[in-house]
Amino acid sequence: MNNLHGSEDRAGSSRGINAVDLFCQNAARHPDKIAICFELERLTSYATLYKMAAQAQSFLKSKGFESGDGLLVFSKITPELYGVILGALAQGVALIFVEPWMPVHLISRVLVSMKPKGFVCSPLGRVWGWRVPEIRAINLHFTAGQIVSGAKSGTAELICNPLTPESKGIVTFTSGTTGLPKGVSRPHGYLVDASRIFHANVSHHEISDGVDLCIFANFALLNLAAGKTTILFPAVPSESDFVELERHNDQLLPQSVTCGPAFFRDLVAFTSETSRIRKSLQDIHVGGAPSDCALWETGFEAFPDAQFTHIYGSSEVEPVALIDAKRGVQLSRSQGFYQNLCVGETVPEIKTRTVAEELWVCGPHVCPEYVSASDSEHLVKQRDGNNNVWHNMGDRVQALDETSALWYLGRSSRSLENVLLEQRIFSFLDSSDGFLVDTERFGKCFVSSSAKAATLRFRSAFEQVKEVLVVQKIERDKRHRARIDIKRTIARNAPWLVG
Repeated sequence: MNNLHGSEDRAGSSRGINAVDLFCQNAARHPDKIAICFELERLTSYATLYKMAAQAQSFLKSKGFESGDGLLVFSKITPELYGVILGALAQGVALIFVEPWMPVHLISRVLVSMKPKGFVCSPLGRVWGWRVPEIRAINLHFTAGQIVSGAKSGTAELICNPLTPESKGIVTFTSGTTGLPKGVSRPHGYLVDASRIFHANVSHHEISDGVDLCIFANFALLNLAAGKTTILFPAVPSESDFVELERHNDQLLPQSVTCGPAFFRDLVAFTSETSRIRKSLQDIHVGGAPSDCALWETGFEAFPDAQFTHIYGSSEVEPVALIDAKRGVQLSRSQGFYQNLCVGETVPEIKTRTVAEELWVCGPHVCPEYVSASDSEHLVKQRDGNNNVWHNMGDRVQALDETSALWYLGRSSRSLENVLLEQRIFSFLDSSDGFLVDTERFGKCFVSSSAKAATLRFRSAFEQVKEVLVVQKIERDKRHRARIDIKRTIARNAPWLVG
């Protein structure tokens, strides 16, 4: 894309860099501070986590792991696993994560490309990996507990080996839209920049203060780099999880949370006027998918003293844009939108370009090119004349009025007319549990059975929609439970009940 021009090269300096150095500085600054709270009984201080990481590094060195080697990970999240991650990164070992539901032949493709030297797994992970020939061929299999306690000597100090900003840190493989695995790489330079930029733009209190309620594993690493305390919390919580959280002492009640709309809904539903977290939470950050204005407004009432931030970004660049959620909802309501579609203004570190109604972004916290990318990945990642990586968000993001605010107006693959009509339909049904299929100009509208009562009036109100199909369940994405999975909804609900 010749019209993409950009920012300074993220690599910047040729000096050595290691993302774990930020954690080491925090461990030295406040060793007794809690780094990770995993369940109420498991409190791991920065000093203890530092020791785990040092032991993990020593163990990996004793097994011959050197900078550039790979370590495949399939293990439940524990403080010991974070010790392994820190020790491996300090050594320069790349951590490889693969979606567990990826087909065997695609997992094999990934492992042939990455050639991991070892496998960190729980008992379940060992069973999962046994079906893959390339995993069975890995000679070195360990649990996280074995790694952090298996070193015999030399475990007193964690050595952050000097690396380049491009040195592989964490590589996460997901199933791409082409059906081939897509390796999202987070090198050391990116990990440093991501922590700095996220906390500089999103946090409204000192980054080394407070406790963060964390449902995303990678955000815990950002917190360790920033010196914060992390409460590891289930992404799909039960009422007992929240009850357990309420039992924390005052020093371990969360001041901030970053989540998607589904978890936000769970949090709001649990919170009562007497809830202790109602008073403790100061910063609530929500993003990942469009969310209803009514949900936000319920949240404002549940947490009257909190600062709310709507985050626009993706797993490959977070954040892109921010807005005070109360202002975003007000602007969205004024436009007649059922959902909060105002994403605000881009953060200072991000540069943007719009090409064929698609938003491209560039900045130091944008993930670089994919590992083992397919030929079609040039549609998503490109370098400009200054060697800067630009990432295609795949979204239509543009201005609607004279304000400086930007608006999310759907995926670029969908027509703008479709997106705007969908918002009108949501308002009519008082539910966003549905979607339009733009076949021959609004051929079908799918809505959940919960919205069925309004479908008779609906058909006369929206004559351009030829057919209303009621389904038992609108399927959502597996990870965040928020974004509608259109293909899976259509496939799983046939035959449909005509409304």
